[in-house]
Amino acid sequence: MTQINKFAGYGIAVAAALAVAMALLVSTAYADVTAIAVDVADPDVGDTVTITVSTDGASEAVHIDIHPNSVGAVEFAGGADSATVTTSGGLVDVEVEATEAGVVVLRAQQVDADDDPTETIAITVGGAPSEVASLALATPGALGDGDIANGSVRALTSEGDGVGGETVTVVIGGAGTLHATGGVCDVAADAPTTAVTECTVDTASSPASVLGIAQFAIEATGDPGDEISILTFTGTRSANATVTIGGVDAETVTVAGSASETGGEVDTITVTALDEDGNPVPDGTAVSVGVSAGVAFACTTTVNGVATCSYTPPGVAQTVTAVATVTGTTGTTTFEAGGEVVGDGSFTGTIPSSGVALVTFNGGTVAQLAAAAQAEGVLSVSATVGGEFIVYIVGAPAFVNAEFNSTFSAGLEAGTPVILYIPAS
Repeated sequence: MTQINKFAGYGIAVAAALAVAMALLVSTAYADVTAIAVDVADPDVGDTVTITVSTDGASEAVHIDIHPNSVGAVEFAGGADSATVTTSGGLVDVEVEATEAGVVVLRAQQVDADDDPTETIAITVGGAPSEVASLALATPGALGDGDIANGSVRALTSEGDGVGGETVTVVIGGAGTLHATGGVCDVAADAPTTAVTECTVDTASSPASVLGIAQFAIEATGDPGDEISILTFTGTRSANATVTIGGVDAETVTVAGSASETGGEVDTITVTALDEDGNPVPDGTAVSVGVSAGVAFACTTTVNGVATCSYTPPGVAQTVTAVATVTGTTGTTTFEAGGEVVGDGSFTGTIPSSGVALVTFNGGTVAQLAAAAQAEGVLSVSATVGGEFIVYIVGAPAFVNAEFNSTFSAGLEAGTPVILYIPAS
């Protein structure tokens, strides 16, 4: 009962933390700040950093503060956490002291201006050890005004392996907004009419093909030549990129997808886009793909009118609808994909009457795993994903095992090693 209570408490804490993360405020934005820069991007604790803010007016009041998702910290003059200053000739410099290790995202907003995106920049204060060694940001190569396209960011170890369960903040600036279509950020269904410019999302914990990936979608809202800035950050790492709005149009879009025999294989969705004359759209045109089941990710931009997206099928066999969008034109297809994990739901290995045992699960659903464990007097079953243990408590309420059930919603493959805990009678 003590162990059950322990994991019940853990589940409640995780749920509460996610609720807080998804409810983090969308920052107020102002119009006429044109850029923010720093002289040192990776200071150590105690170092002085000079922030330079540019405005399109010669003398403008500017407010500079720290994004609430920041893990590290800096101090403004007098130990303050923000400053309001006035530009001279369209520029102003403000000094801060790095006081706490981690990623600090600085925001510059013009006081009493229109509601346009805030300019942001991330600095990494040294001395912040983390499993995440880097963030790999994938963005559309080109967007036309009104286009919607997928982007993604992947948390990686120093060996290049994905890290699941990392909370990533995505901030969009310039001539773009976040969009609900094709992304998994917590964006309202009516976006981008609400001009949502940031969200938080956790990186995927499974399957291995998408481990560490967090997805989002952006819409271009400016004119050709305008830029969209994309900033992503965790507690200790950040990555940023810029996308330039172009002027490309597709008249016809066709989509093709292939089926997978099991729920763990990654297939490819291919998109072909042609202009009104039947010619391929320009190279580098962005493509967005949404699917009714499974996960479409890592879409390329077009080359000779063709783009591809990686695809992880669902765990259960079904008809999948895929919708591709290119410069506002859509194409749709359906295909069969997915399959249930096959296995007899048994264990291979010696299971003692009490204690701990490392055995192999011979494949099957979570329900089969629970039944086999209960028959052996097992209290808990632990499996690893991305080097981290996920625990199933036999007979516990559903919320206690929510993470395990979600991670292995398609079942566990044959040959999966698990650790069993059998209490003394």
